[in-house]
This record gives sequence, C-alpha cells and structure tokens, in this order.
Amino acid sequence: MQNIISSSRNRRIHIRDLIESSYPDIAVHIPIIEQLAVDFHEYKRANHLYDFDDIISQVVRHLKTNDTFRQMLQNQYRYIMVDEYQDTNIPQKQLIDLICEPESVSLMVVGDDNQSIYAFRGANYENILLFGETYPEAKLIKLEQNYRSTPAVLDYINALSEQITLGYQKQLYSGASISGHKPVFSRLTNETKEAKYIADKIIELKSDHDYNDFAVLCRTSFQSNYVQLEFMERHIPFIVVGGIKFVERRHIKDVLAFIKILYNPNDTIAWHRILTLFQGVGTVTATRLTQAINADNNSFEPLLTAKFAKKSEQLEPLHNTLTKANQAESVETVIEHILEFYIPVLKTIEENWRERNEDFRVLKNLATEHSSLDNFLENLALDPPNDSVATTSQPDDNDSDKVTISTIHSAKGLEWPVVFVNSLVDGITPHHRSLDDFEELEEERKLFYVACSRAKTRLYLTAPDYFASYSGYFDKPSRFIAELSTDEVKVETAKHPSLENDDPVWW
Repeated sequence: MQNIISSSRNRRIHIRDLIESSYPDIAVHIPIIEQLAVDFHEYKRANHLYDFDDIISQVVRHLKTNDTFRQMLQNQYRYIMVDEYQDTNIPQKQLIDLICEPESVSLMVVGDDNQSIYAFRGANYENILLFGETYPEAKLIKLEQNYRSTPAVLDYINALSEQITLGYQKQLYSGASISGHKPVFSRLTNETKEAKYIADKIIELKSDHDYNDFAVLCRTSFQSNYVQLEFMERHIPFIVVGGIKFVERRHIKDVLAFIKILYNPNDTIAWHRILTLFQGVGTVTATRLTQAINADNNSFEPLLTAKFAKKSEQLEPLHNTLTKANQAESVETVIEHILEFYIPVLKTIEENWRERNEDFRVLKNLATEHSSLDNFLENLALDPPNDSVATTSQPDDNDSDKVTISTIHSAKGLEWPVVFVNSLVDGITPHHRSLDDFEELEEERKLFYVACSRAKTRLYLTAPDYFASYSGYFDKPSRFIAELSTDEVKVETAKHPSLENDDPVWW
C-alpha cells in the first residue's frame, strides 16, 4: 500500500489508474485503497509526521508559496550538482528547478538516459531527455570513454544502444589494446539445462577467476531458482541480491513445513507455521493442538476432534491432505497433494499468489530427482539463514568468495569480469506486460542494456527453449537478442539428443 501511494504521488497519476495498470489483482479494492491514502495523509498531518515523499513535496510547496524561504535557499547555494539524474521523479525535478531559478545558481547534472530503469518507482526519464528545454543555455558533455569493458563487449553494448529509440546518441570506446571475447548467446533445452550450462562455464573458467568474479543477472528474482539449486548441487558458493533466497520465501517455507511434518510429525515449529495459516487458529490454539498431536503419538487425529475442528473448517481438509500425502509413493505426488490443498489457502493470504505459484514448478521438478522426503529436505537445507541476502549452501560460511546472483535492478552501478544474463525468452525479457506499450518496452530494453554493460571481459546470454506459466507459453528468443546482427555476438549451437547424425540446432 505504501508503494502504491508513493508511486501515485511521484508519478502524478491517480491511484485508480496505477492499480488498474500495474496491480490488477487488487483492483476490486480500489475505493478502500483510495480512502486509505486520504486517511493516511490526514493522520500524518494531524500527528505532525512526514514520510520520505513529504520531505520533498513539503519543501516544494514552501518554495512555491514562500518567497523568503526560497530566496534564503537560493542565497545559501551557489552550485547544485545532481547525480543519477535519469532516476529523478517529478517532485525532485521541481525541487531542483525552484532552487536553481535565478541565474546566480549553477546547476550540473550527471546521468545516463540508457540506464533509466526505475519508472516503477516513479522515475521520469523525460527529466534528462528534456533538460535542454528547461535550461536552454546548458552545455552537454558526453563521457564516452569506458574504463570497464573490453572492446568486444562494448561493440555489443553500442549495438544495443542504437536500438534505444529515445535518447542521446553515444558511442562508447575503450583504450584497451586487446579486443577480448565476443559475447556468447546459447539456447538450452530447458531451465535446468540453462542452469547447468551456467554452472559448467563457471567451473570451466574458475582456474582464471575467483568466484566473486562471476555474476548471474535475472530480470526477476524467481528466474534464479534453477540456478540456485544447481549451485547448491555443485557446491558453488553464492549470494543472492535483490530477492529472497528460494528456500526462504514464505510460500516455499509453508510447503516445506507440510513436508517436514510428514517426515517428522513432532516438528512443533512446522506445525505452528501451518496451523496459524488458518483464520480462527491463533498461537494459543496452535500450541494446544500441537501438544494434543504429540500426546497422541504424533497422530493427525486430534485435527478432527470437536474442540479444535470448530476453530477452523480448514482442519478437516488438512487432516485428509496429510493422510493422503503420507500414503503417497513418491515425493512428487506428496507435493502435488500438498499444493492442491495449499494454493487455495495462498490465494486468500497473498495478492500476488500467481507470481508465487511460479516457484512451485521448481519444487515439483526437483522432487522427481529424490526418492525420499529426507533426501529432498536435506537438499533444500533444513535451516536456511534468516536474512534476505542468501549465503552459500555450504556450512563454512565465512568465505566471502561467492558468485553473485542478482536482479538486474540491484546490479546497476556494479561490475564483474564474467556476467551471465539468463531467461532471455520474449515474454520474460522483455516482460510480456510491456510488449504493447512503447515506453515500457523501451525501459525493458534499457534494463537489458544495464545487464550487459555490467560485464568487464566475458558476457554470456542464455535462454531456455521455452517458458510456460499462467501468463502463457513463450518460445521465441528475446527480441533484444534477435534484432542485433550476429557480428557482435557468438551464437553457440546445441545438439539435441533426439536428432540423428548429431545435426546442430540453430536459432
């Protein structure tokens, strides 16, 4: 709710329009959310409270209405410098313009319009593109020498830049004498093979690099699931930035709690996690019910007793689910029974349940590789760390030499010698919701530009043959790959086991 209210203010759009375009799952609650925004604002004013947006908007309001205050600030500052100007929003631009109104105040802004990727936070890329209209006497200085990437990587980045429709024309160059390796695009059979390819490349290059020289960059955090699991399997240490570790996500921990109970019905913490999902079952009832289960030799029968059953109508279906799952012959069937019960519960407690539902594919696929619940749980790590930045799956956690797995947004401003960008399927990168909107597609293109420009010496671009979800079936390589000439990228071919004579598969 806070993000919606803040974005509405910073982007100068109505809450209704914002929710209908970006949060359609909660559109039914628009009147309540609009009233909440009003009540929230009135509460702040009544209690003399300010949030971050108020700090900007209140100063802007006083600069507009209070001449003495505005002149005081203008006399205070002779030079104003703004970094990352492409990420400023409308109120921030107003603040800058009002202070810099007289000619006596000099303004310098620094930014890269190709890296304007925060529209969802309210950033307005027009601020940097139209800077010359606001300040006609401004001088444009292009910083085109790149000190990060090799010429081969820069050739690809420049080709990407040429595809961006709106912006300043730039041609990056490097002073390096050695061209380096061309970026590589490889398409794999599925997401598991894609993860194995990335792990294989890291192991292949490890003799010349430390682990912290590698980064895997994803459009959204759930696209790293298979990579995380593959790294855990191969004992490749990693950290996750810009997302919560797969096994720490709320819905994954819920499902694992069901499995833990089946493996060990005496697991009090797992019981509490499950029981408190249901309306009518609080901490006290969950404790008493857990005690009754333990007293009854860890039987599920207390779930059906009258004094507990009346607390929630979910307890009987829970009993039936656990009983069926307990009799299942495979780990995969166990998870299917659990999800059949849990997904309707998830719908009632999480608005973005569809997005979370994507993670269950990984669980089900992983289950096929294990013959018992204890092996399955052991592989996923029984006791993951609590923080939102994942650490290595290995017990010796003190070593800082780890591969970085990050969302592209969180990688902005950073660099690594070797970068992998995965899930490059049209509909995922760019996201399918952006395909019919010019501005959103442009931002997706810039996001890919940011990802590729993080690489210093080697850039690997990967895509599975297809990606299937509730949003659709996507099987074309990303247009950001397809629209460029093969002169700037090396396309690796794969051999499909079903093809005779080892015929290569081309894209």
